[in-house]
Amino acid sequence: MNHNTVIRQATVTPSMSGFNAQLYARIGDWTWDAVSSACSTDVLTARTVSGDPTYLAFYYFHAQCTGAVHPHRLSFGDRIDVVSGVFAAGGDSTLTLHRLSPAGTVDPTAFHWREFYGEPRPDCLYVENFNRWVARSAADRNHGLERSSPHDFAHEHLPTVPRQYYAPRLCVAARSSGTFRHHEPDHLTIARGYTVRRPVDLARDFNPVGLMYFASYFSVVDSALWELWRVLGRDSSAFLGRRIEDQKINYVGNADPDDTLDVTLTLRQHRTDPLGEVLDAVVRVEGRLIAVSTVSYRRADPGPDRP
Repeated sequence: MNHNTVIRQATVTPSMSGFNAQLYARIGDWTWDAVSSACSTDVLTARTVSGDPTYLAFYYFHAQCTGAVHPHRLSFGDRIDVVSGVFAAGGDSTLTLHRLSPAGTVDPTAFHWREFYGEPRPDCLYVENFNRWVARSAADRNHGLERSSPHDFAHEHLPTVPRQYYAPRLCVAARSSGTFRHHEPDHLTIARGYTVRRPVDLARDFNPVGLMYFASYFSVVDSALWELWRVLGRDSSAFLGRRIEDQKINYVGNADPDDTLDVTLTLRQHRTDPLGEVLDAVVRVEGRLIAVSTVSYRRADPGPDRP
């Protein structure tokens, strides 16, 4: 394999499975591990030239589920092969592509970025992480994080992907419109502007360096959807039975411990396939945008007498 690639075999444990964001959290750990290996810098302890801490923050997270390996379906003891490739994205950013497949089903040395952009293999989970190095602009404040690379970040040797797949280009349009999926006349809007207001959860949302943890954003969106789900008269089994097909999130900003999050949802349903739905979520703090997410999923069939 190339110097930019890490191969591992993993056994699914309770801390990386369930109806939550724990698998995504583990994949985030693998991103940091792969970047540390490929870029000759310790992501966990990275420092700027002036000696200040800098963090490899998540800017864009994209999961594509094509079959057996699914974020809500992995269970204790499942064995998976994981291939992680790190690609150049400028002097203050990285692109890391992960492929998760059932153990022994895919040659781990057969790995190419084209799988992520239109040529996926069956029964794989593909995850794209675009990360940027950031540092605090003011002590103990998470608003207004600034780009700041570590002094030993080596990236010039990394391979690239074509610019048309560059994540920031997608994110600009998503921030403007509140969705990653545009102009879909085959979908009917069944809820628009439903807003859930909740304080930051200090018992769940923050990491040891005082930043809102990237995986918590997924839980924030899921919790808001669960509230809307109940308003629509749907039950818990249908919520847990959702099958994620595609999930994107653009991290625009962070939150402070005393902040309150406003999560505004739009839910669309396919006109001829009502089990197929698309959720758009926009997360703000006092009007300041901090995240945009779009999730495509299939509901479990609720039966003829349920919504």
